[in-house]
Order: sequence, then C-alpha cells, then structure tokens
Amino acid sequence: MQTACGTGRPVRYRARFAHDPSPASRSSHGICLMPNFKIGLPVFLATLLLAGCGSGSSSATTPGADTQAPSVPTGLTSSNIASSGATISWAASTDNVAVTGYQIYRDGAKIGSGAATTFADSGLTASTTYSYTVAAFDAAGNTSAQSAVLSVTTAASSSDTQAPSVPSGLAATGITANGATLSWSASTDNVAVTGYLIYRNGTQVGRVAATMFVDSGLAASTTYAYTVAAFDAAGNTSAQSAPLSVTTSAATSIINLVKSFDGVNASNGPVYKDHPDLGGAVGPNHVVDFDGATFTVRDKSTGNVLMQLTQSQFWSNAGVTPGQLNDPRLVYDPLAGRWYAVTAGPYAFIAISAGTDPTGQWKALALDTTNSGDLLVKVGFDATGIYACDYAPTSASNCYAIPKVDLLWGGQLPAPTLARMTMFGNLAFETVPALDLTAGKALTAPEIILTRQGGQTASNLPMVLTLYKVTWSGNCTALSDPSCQSTISAAQSISTSQTYTTPGNAVQPGNAPPIRANEDHRFFTVFVSGGSVFTSHGTEINGRVGFEWFEIRISDGSVLQQAQLADPNADLIFPSLAVDGSGNVGIGYTKTSVAEFPSVYLVGRLATDPPNTLRSPILATAGTSGYACSLTTPPVGWGTYTSTMQDPSNPLTLWTYQEYANSATDCQWATRWVAFSL
Repeated sequence: MQTACGTGRPVRYRARFAHDPSPASRSSHGICLMPNFKIGLPVFLATLLLAGCGSGSSSATTPGADTQAPSVPTGLTSSNIASSGATISWAASTDNVAVTGYQIYRDGAKIGSGAATTFADSGLTASTTYSYTVAAFDAAGNTSAQSAVLSVTTAASSSDTQAPSVPSGLAATGITANGATLSWSASTDNVAVTGYLIYRNGTQVGRVAATMFVDSGLAASTTYAYTVAAFDAAGNTSAQSAPLSVTTSAATSIINLVKSFDGVNASNGPVYKDHPDLGGAVGPNHVVDFDGATFTVRDKSTGNVLMQLTQSQFWSNAGVTPGQLNDPRLVYDPLAGRWYAVTAGPYAFIAISAGTDPTGQWKALALDTTNSGDLLVKVGFDATGIYACDYAPTSASNCYAIPKVDLLWGGQLPAPTLARMTMFGNLAFETVPALDLTAGKALTAPEIILTRQGGQTASNLPMVLTLYKVTWSGNCTALSDPSCQSTISAAQSISTSQTYTTPGNAVQPGNAPPIRANEDHRFFTVFVSGGSVFTSHGTEINGRVGFEWFEIRISDGSVLQQAQLADPNADLIFPSLAVDGSGNVGIGYTKTSVAEFPSVYLVGRLATDPPNTLRSPILATAGTSGYACSLTTPPVGWGTYTSTMQDPSNPLTLWTYQEYANSATDCQWATRWVAFSL
C-alpha cells in the first residue's frame, strides 16, 4: 500500500490524470501522494505532485534505470547568417551515460534534431529576428531543459537569388547496423556553393561543406530515404536531390571472441618514448610482441612470456650491429614456416628465423647500406619471394624482392644470401608489400605493393591508390640459378570515390591529453585473398577520426568495395585488416571519446554480405583510464602501427594487436592481443 510522504501512514487513493507521453515526463518526474487534501473532484483522493518530496523518487522507476537527463546545452552561437538561413552551434552537453542528440527549437517550435552540435536552418525571411533554443537527450529518453535563448536576425535580401544546382549521384557506403556514409557529386553555383543539407526521411539531419556525410544512430534492418540540397552564402537553397534508399544491416554480431591477453606494456618493458611502435605476429605456437624496445615471445595459449630481449640484443644475436633502431615490423610466413623481421638502424635490416620457434636462432642481413636515415621498413611475402620496402618520411620508397629460397636457412640449409635480390628504387611514398598466403602460386602471379597517392598531409584529397605488381621468371626454386629474375610493373593509379584528409587528434575523457592520430594515415596491413587485395587506413571524417577500407581486384585494378566507418561521437584510430580462410574481413582498431577510455574494438563482414557493408562493431577490451605521458608535449603518441593477421594453425581465426589505456600512471601505455572469428 502507498504511504503518505514523510509520515509512513497508509493512504488510499484513486487518480485520473492526463498522460504525458514524452520521454522526459516518464523519466524525470517523481510522484508523491499527500493525504487528507480535498480538492472537490470525486476522481481524486490525493494530489499528484510532480518533482515529489523527500527523495523525489518514483515507485514506478525500474531499479538501475537511467533517469538522469543530460546537462543543458550552453554557448549557443550563430554563423553563416544569410537572408534565408543561419547556422546554430552550441557546446556539447554531458550525461551520466552518453548524450544521444539534440532537439532544436525556433520561436518555441521544434524544427529539427540530430547528433551534431550544429544545425543549419533555412527557409527564413530576410531581415527577421528569430529565437533559438536547444535541448539535449539521451538513449533512455531523458531530455534536458532548453538552453538560454539565442536571437538571430537574418540578413537583408541579397542580389544573388540563384540557387545552386541540385546535387546528383547520391550513394551510400560503409553501411552498418546503425550507420551509413553518404556521398554525392558537387553542385555548381553562379557564385559559389557554401555547403549541403542532408535529409533523412524528410527531416534535416546534417549540414556539411564536403560532399560526404556519415549518419549514425540508425536502427538495424531498417530502410531510410536520404536526399541532399545545396546552398550558397546568400541563403539560396537548391531543390533536394533524387532520394536514395538505404537499408541498414542486421544487428546480429558475427564476431566471436576466442582469446585475449595483454601484450607488452610500459611496466614490463622499458619506457623509451610515449608510444610503443607497435608490431607483432602470430605463429603456430607463439605470439611475438615486436615493439620499438623489445622482442617478447609468448605462449600462444596462455600469453605467458617465454623470452624477452631488447631490440638491440635481438639484432646483435642475429648477427648485425645496428645503431638507432626505428619502427620494427614482424610477420610469420606459414608457407615457409619462418618469421621475418625488419627494422632500420640506420640501414634497412631483415632477419629470418631458423624455423617455426621464434625463441630459436635468427640470422640478419643489411638490405642496402647506401640508403640510411630515419627509415620506415615494411615486409611482405608470397609463395615465391620475400619483399621489403623502406622509405624516409619525405622521400620515395625503395622495395627489395628476394627469392624466398635464398633466405630460408636452418638445419642443412645454407646461410641466407641476398645475391639474387633486386632493388626497385624511386617508387611511390610509403609503399607496403602484401601478405599473400596463396599456396602454389605461379611465378607470373604478382606480388602486390600498394600505397595511396599524396603525402602525409592532405585535406579533402581525392583518394587514389598506387599499385605495383612484382612477378618472377626462371628457376626460382633452385639456389644460385641466375635465371631467377624479378620485375616490377609501372605504377597503376586506381581512383576511388572516397576522399582523404589527414587525421587530426583523437579525444579522451576528462583531463587526459589528446592522442596524435595523424600517423594512422598509413596502410598497416595489405592482404591478398581470393584474387583481391584488401587494406585500410585512417582519415578524418566530418571532423572526427575514422577509417576507410578497400577491396581491389588484382587482375584489372577494379575497385570492388570501398567504405568508411566513423562515429560522430568518438574517434576510431589505427585500424588494421586481415581476411580469414573463408574470405571474411576482420578489422581491429582503438576507439576513444570524451565518454570512453581508449579501448580495443573489432568490426567485420562476411564474404556473403552485401558489398561495402560492415556488421556492428563490438568491444573487445575496455580501457580503464586516460593515457598521458610527460615525455612529450601533448598530443601524446599512439601505436604508430597496429597489426591484424590470420592464425597459421586455424585460418578461420584472426588475431589483432592493438594499443589501449589501462593505467593512470604517467607514460604507462599498454597493448592487447585479441583472437576472434567471424
């Protein structure tokens, strides 16, 4: 029985009252019953008081339910004021869970909602003053009070009355269970196009200057209709484009977590800088952390450390005496049962294991003693050759092709030799040789070397890939046969529909410094499967760090798949990709935001899924703190690299090696190994 507030005495009541269906009324109003208060209506024996008394809680509230509304939006400002439109912006609200979006009001009437902290209003009257307010809401339906009023007076009528042309070519990629990336062809105008308005099911959901928009917060397995209109500085707005129908994918997760354990971190390896230069690989029985300071061998089943050397010890034991070591990389070749390691210090070095056990012997060679400096080196392989590419931060690449038989050693095999190595110089910047697990591959079937055009810094640059093909001829299975020769094709330019902007900084919660994400513009892995080459890399998308991925058909360079993944409320940094034995794609990356510590995430797709789509991402390992390091001025470094690879013992299992944050101690970066299947 209900008791009277503050008395504990029972009270009997009946009540009939108007129902407020809004989420705010359901979640933020308590009900308190006061006895012995006559109001003269037979249907009431007690008064229902909103906001309650005492604790103010409602007896109808579900234990553990989110009933806290976001903070009230502040800092409303206006920009792009024209005779018929204006853009309203505000500071982001906060919430105990997460802010989902905002409701925008003009003169007291709701005119739109969306996840962004900007809204472009249009269709206004010249020389007229309007009042705007904004309210924030969360996923539980809690809505804040409306903000302070912002008054905006539109400009006088302009002499420019010509609207831009109608946008065309509207297309969708990167379709997931809760989002999609829209792109379209640029409009034209008699003066200049200022931007575009994006509509979902007839409601404006975005305003952008670029010809791309990432929508989020969608429902799974749902069809949406999108249109786009262009506007100019005078406030002229085009008609909306032809509608595009987009159906989100199913929400069912296809990713199964198989195993996860911590890799090397700054508490069990020397802190040499603010990020680990993350590298590593998986073999039949071991995983190896190959970061900038250590060579750490682990038991694959438990993650227990079996051996740990410094990078200098590893390379000295392998037979070379390097100087300052830069950016080591490591792969395992299941076709040959060998591990290949590369680094620069100051020359490009390669080391080859004697067998499948990385704790055994290694032998190292200098690839080229005429090229030195701050080099970055990548390594790949196919059935015939082993390939390495090096480049300085501002120079062209050199790539080296070596018959695999010349480097395999151990047991009765002779020491490795570079006698038949071919160097291909002056290639495109930041080239990466592919990992190609195709067994029995013909000599004329090419090894792929891939990069993108443009330097490290770019803004809205058309995304064009550069592809090289290395092929072999002669007898490349016999040692010392001079007929074995490698050749490289001319560079092939492959245009895509994507654009590229160098990633900026990624955010962290609280007072943690921003993360420097510009280095994830690189291709961390290039993977060959089923006659195609796959890759991914970071880019800026609508002001946040996201990534894009591609599938290119090797035979003719056709772009079979291209899509982006972004989150308007988070940064997705340092992605790497691999393809399992069934053609399913898995991508590992770090996600961070003002509400989530840097954490390891996974996303993927089945080979049978519709093109250009990804299934829903899943959290693999949650971060538990922000990351800061006094060794550097913010922003702090992160990863520099990341790795995702196929398990040589089970091609249907993939492994990813990522950085995340699990310590508030200064400079204590951490890494994580995650095995998963699709």
